[in-house]
Formats: sequence, structure tokens, C-alpha cells
Amino acid sequence: MSDKRKHLSLVEIIFEIRINKGLKAKIVIMLFRLSNYYTSKNLILKTLGLIFVMLNKMINELLFSVELPYKTKIKKGLIIWHPHCIVINAGCEIGYNFVIRQGCTLGANKKGRPNKFIIGDGVTMGVNSSVLSDDIEVGDNVIIGAGVILFKSIEKDHYVINKNQLLINSLPRKQSG
Repeated sequence: MSDKRKHLSLVEIIFEIRINKGLKAKIVIMLFRLSNYYTSKNLILKTLGLIFVMLNKMINELLFSVELPYKTKIKKGLIIWHPHCIVINAGCEIGYNFVIRQGCTLGANKKGRPNKFIIGDGVTMGVNSSVLSDDIEVGDNVIIGAGVILFKSIEKDHYVINKNQLLINSLPRKQSG
């Protein structure tokens, strides 16, 4: 996808569908990518895109609980593992080869749309992780671990994990008698 063009070509969409595993992921990718055509200046593509904007809303959001607004800018190579309960704000700009898993959120913290929300190339998000801020930049090749809630920018080639350990106590024994 060129920087000027806001949508992938059909060949790029087919490639992205093929690299995703599972029927549900393929459907989510297809509906999202085809809904991007609504941003086209070409009237035919815009009309086609409108149909997929509605299908994206009905199927991805209502059925699969995956919110990927048609205005969201995600470069090619998007991979979604177990697409369920995923929210990506329309104001996010996401680089090439982004990997996201179930339960993830990317979006503004206090505003409806972030001022600057940039996710670099090759970023991977673990299960139930979130990136929340109105002004954030995550560099290239960053791994965001499972359960991490990220509020600040991260430089390229880093990983972020949750250092808090879960304390497990034994349950009190029931007294018999």
C-alpha cells in the first residue's frame, strides 16, 4: 500500500487473507480490508466499500466483537490470532506486519480519537494487552506481552512484559464436623 493510497489492492488483500489462519480471521480481514475502499475517491470503489462498511459493522463488530473501523490505517501484513474482543481506534496508524491476538485494545485514553497514535512495523501484541494513550508511539519490532497495559511510548527493538507477579494463596481448609 502506498502512503497516498488508503486501501490495499485486491492481490494484497488475498495475500493477507491467505497468511491468516482460521476462517474467522480470514472473514475479519476480508471485511475490514474491503471496507477500506469506502475511503477511495473512485465512485465505484467507494460504493463497493460502503457495502463492506455495513458488513464490517454487522459481522465483525456485532458477531465477532472485533472493532476495526474502515478509517483505521493498517499497512499490509496484518495477522489476527483468535479474532474476538479486539478494539482498534480509527485514529490509529499501524505499520507493516502487525500481529494482534484476542482481547486486545488500541486507542485513545481520554479523547475519542488520539492526537498521535503510531504503531511501528513488526509489532506483536500478546493476549489481553492494551495500548492506551492520546499521544503514543510504539517503535518497530516491539513485542507487547500478554496482559500488558501500555500508556507510554516504546523505542524500537524492545519488548514489554508485566512484571507484577500473581500471588496465589491456598484456600482456608473447611473444618469437618
